[in-house]
Amino acid sequence: MNGFQDIYGAVFTESILSINVRSQLSSIWKNFDTLYERTFAEALNLHQRLPNMVLGEVYLIPVKEYTNASTVGNMVFNNIDIGKYIAAFQAINSRVNHLDEKFKYERCCLLIVDFDRAIPKIYNTSAELIQDGFLPQLSTISMAGLDYQNFAADILNIYTTRFPANTFI
Repeated sequence: MNGFQDIYGAVFTESILSINVRSQLSSIWKNFDTLYERTFAEALNLHQRLPNMVLGEVYLIPVKEYTNASTVGNMVFNNIDIGKYIAAFQAINSRVNHLDEKFKYERCCLLIVDFDRAIPKIYNTSAELIQDGFLPQLSTISMAGLDYQNFAADILNIYTTRFPANTFI
Protein backbone atom coordinates (compact mmCIF):
# COMPACT_ATOMS: atom_id res chain seq x y z
CA MET A 1 0.00 0.00 0.00
CA ASN A 2 1.13 3.53 -0.67
CA GLY A 3 3.17 4.95 2.22
CA PHE A 4 3.04 1.77 4.32
CA GLN A 5 6.30 0.35 5.62
CA ASP A 6 6.21 -2.98 7.49
CA ILE A 7 9.17 -2.89 9.89
CA TYR A 8 8.95 -6.66 10.47
CA GLY A 9 8.67 -7.55 6.79
CA ALA A 10 5.64 -8.74 4.84
CA VAL A 11 6.57 -12.43 5.10
CA PHE A 12 6.54 -12.32 8.91
CA THR A 13 3.46 -10.11 9.22
CA GLU A 14 1.47 -12.09 6.68
CA SER A 15 2.07 -15.29 8.63
CA ILE A 16 0.44 -13.92 11.80
CA LEU A 17 -2.85 -15.49 12.88
CA SER A 18 -5.03 -12.55 13.87
CA ILE A 19 -8.30 -12.91 15.80
CA ASN A 20 -10.50 -9.88 16.48
CA VAL A 21 -12.76 -10.04 19.53
CA ARG A 22 -15.66 -7.59 19.67
CA SER A 23 -19.04 -7.21 21.31
CA GLN A 24 -22.11 -5.03 21.18
CA LEU A 25 -24.62 -5.20 24.02
CA SER A 26 -26.64 -2.02 23.57
CA SER A 27 -27.64 0.35 20.76
CA ILE A 28 -27.31 -2.62 18.41
CA TRP A 29 -29.65 -1.34 15.72
CA LYS A 30 -28.58 2.26 16.04
CA ASN A 31 -24.95 1.28 15.40
CA PHE A 32 -25.30 -1.80 13.16
CA ASP A 33 -24.12 -0.12 9.95
CA THR A 34 -21.06 1.49 11.54
CA LEU A 35 -20.04 -1.64 13.45
CA TYR A 36 -20.46 -3.89 10.43
CA GLU A 37 -18.58 -1.44 8.19
CA ARG A 38 -15.62 -1.49 10.60
CA THR A 39 -15.63 -5.29 10.73
CA PHE A 40 -15.82 -5.56 6.93
CA ALA A 41 -13.19 -2.86 6.34
CA GLU A 42 -10.63 -4.36 8.70
CA ALA A 43 -10.45 -7.63 6.77
CA LEU A 44 -10.40 -5.77 3.45
CA ASN A 45 -7.58 -3.43 4.50
CA LEU A 46 -5.40 -6.22 5.89
CA HIS A 47 -6.01 -8.64 3.01
CA GLN A 48 -5.21 -5.94 0.43
CA ARG A 49 -1.76 -5.55 1.99
CA LEU A 50 -1.27 -9.14 3.12
CA PRO A 51 -3.46 -11.47 1.02
CA ASN A 52 -2.44 -14.72 2.76
CA MET A 53 -2.96 -13.45 6.32
CA VAL A 54 -5.40 -15.62 8.27
CA LEU A 55 -8.03 -13.49 9.99
CA GLY A 56 -10.69 -14.53 12.46
CA GLU A 57 -13.52 -12.58 14.03
CA VAL A 58 -15.33 -13.40 17.27
CA TYR A 59 -18.33 -11.10 17.63
CA LEU A 60 -20.64 -11.30 20.64
CA ILE A 61 -24.22 -10.04 20.54
CA PRO A 62 -27.11 -10.66 22.90
CA VAL A 63 -30.44 -12.01 21.69
CA LYS A 64 -31.95 -9.07 23.55
CA GLU A 65 -30.11 -5.77 23.69
CA TYR A 66 -29.73 -3.73 26.84
CA THR A 67 -31.68 -0.48 26.54
CA ASN A 68 -30.71 3.00 27.66
CA ALA A 69 -33.37 2.70 30.38
CA SER A 70 -31.34 -0.04 32.09
CA THR A 71 -30.00 0.68 35.53
CA VAL A 72 -28.01 -1.37 37.99
CA GLY A 73 -30.20 -4.22 39.23
CA ASN A 74 -32.98 -3.35 36.80
CA MET A 75 -31.91 -4.46 33.32
CA VAL A 76 -34.32 -3.80 30.45
CA PHE A 77 -34.03 -5.92 27.32
CA ASN A 78 -35.45 -5.58 23.80
CA ASN A 79 -35.42 -8.36 21.19
CA ILE A 80 -33.28 -7.77 18.12
CA ASP A 81 -33.38 -9.17 14.57
CA ILE A 82 -30.90 -12.02 15.01
CA GLY A 83 -31.42 -13.16 11.41
CA LYS A 84 -29.95 -9.90 10.10
CA TYR A 85 -26.75 -10.46 12.09
CA ILE A 86 -26.44 -14.09 11.02
CA ALA A 87 -26.87 -13.16 7.35
CA ALA A 88 -24.36 -10.30 7.65
CA PHE A 89 -21.69 -12.50 9.23
CA GLN A 90 -22.31 -15.33 6.76
CA ALA A 91 -21.51 -12.81 4.00
CA ILE A 92 -18.01 -12.17 5.40
CA ASN A 93 -17.26 -15.72 6.59
CA SER A 94 -15.24 -18.58 5.10
CA ARG A 95 -12.47 -17.07 3.01
CA VAL A 96 -10.69 -20.15 1.66
CA ASN A 97 -7.60 -18.74 -0.06
CA HIS A 98 -5.90 -15.50 -1.08
CA LEU A 99 -7.89 -15.40 -4.34
CA ASP A 100 -11.23 -15.17 -2.51
CA GLU A 101 -12.85 -11.83 -1.72
CA LYS A 102 -10.53 -9.78 0.46
CA PHE A 103 -13.36 -8.44 2.64
CA LYS A 104 -13.97 -11.91 4.07
CA TYR A 105 -12.54 -13.44 7.21
CA GLU A 106 -11.17 -16.95 7.05
CA ARG A 107 -13.52 -17.80 9.92
CA CYS A 108 -16.09 -15.81 11.88
CA CYS A 109 -17.70 -16.77 15.14
CA LEU A 110 -20.98 -15.06 15.90
CA LEU A 111 -21.43 -15.59 19.62
CA ILE A 112 -25.16 -15.12 20.27
CA VAL A 113 -26.01 -15.10 23.97
CA ASP A 114 -29.18 -14.80 26.02
CA PHE A 115 -28.14 -12.88 29.14
CA ASP A 116 -31.75 -12.60 30.34
CA ARG A 117 -31.37 -15.90 32.25
CA ALA A 118 -29.85 -16.92 35.57
CA ILE A 119 -27.20 -18.78 33.57
CA PRO A 120 -26.55 -17.14 30.15
CA LYS A 121 -27.25 -19.40 27.16
CA ILE A 122 -24.97 -19.48 24.10
CA TYR A 123 -26.66 -20.40 20.81
CA ASN A 124 -24.82 -22.55 18.25
CA THR A 125 -27.59 -23.39 15.81
CA SER A 126 -30.52 -21.78 14.12
CA ALA A 127 -32.72 -24.58 15.47
CA GLU A 128 -31.92 -23.47 19.03
CA LEU A 129 -32.78 -19.87 18.16
CA ILE A 130 -36.05 -20.97 16.51
CA GLN A 131 -36.93 -23.16 19.50
CA ASP A 132 -36.50 -20.22 21.90
CA GLY A 133 -38.41 -17.80 19.66
CA PHE A 134 -35.51 -15.63 18.44
CA LEU A 135 -35.90 -16.67 14.79
CA PRO A 136 -39.21 -17.28 12.95
CA GLN A 137 -40.44 -20.89 12.88
CA LEU A 138 -39.94 -21.19 9.11
CA SER A 139 -36.59 -19.40 9.04
CA THR A 140 -34.03 -20.76 6.58
CA ILE A 141 -31.14 -18.72 8.00
CA SER A 142 -28.20 -20.89 9.02
CA MET A 143 -25.61 -20.56 11.77
CA ALA A 144 -23.46 -23.21 10.03
CA GLY A 145 -19.81 -22.17 10.18
CA LEU A 146 -20.44 -19.35 12.67
CA ASP A 147 -20.51 -21.46 15.84
CA TYR A 148 -17.99 -21.13 18.67
CA GLN A 149 -17.58 -24.87 19.28
CA ASN A 150 -15.55 -25.39 16.10
CA PHE A 151 -14.05 -21.91 15.74
CA ALA A 152 -10.58 -22.59 17.19
CA ALA A 153 -10.13 -25.91 15.38
CA ASP A 154 -11.34 -24.41 12.08
CA ILE A 155 -9.12 -21.32 12.19
CA LEU A 156 -6.06 -23.35 13.23
CA ASN A 157 -6.70 -25.82 10.40
CA ILE A 158 -6.90 -22.97 7.89
CA TYR A 159 -3.72 -21.43 9.30
CA THR A 160 -1.66 -24.64 9.28
CA THR A 161 -2.86 -25.43 5.74
CA ARG A 162 -1.80 -21.99 4.53
CA PHE A 163 1.41 -21.89 6.59
CA PRO A 164 2.48 -25.54 7.07
CA ALA A 165 5.93 -24.59 8.40
CA ASN A 166 4.32 -22.74 11.34
CA THR A 167 2.95 -25.03 14.03
CA PHE A 168 1.28 -24.54 17.39
CA ILE A 169 2.69 -27.22 19.67
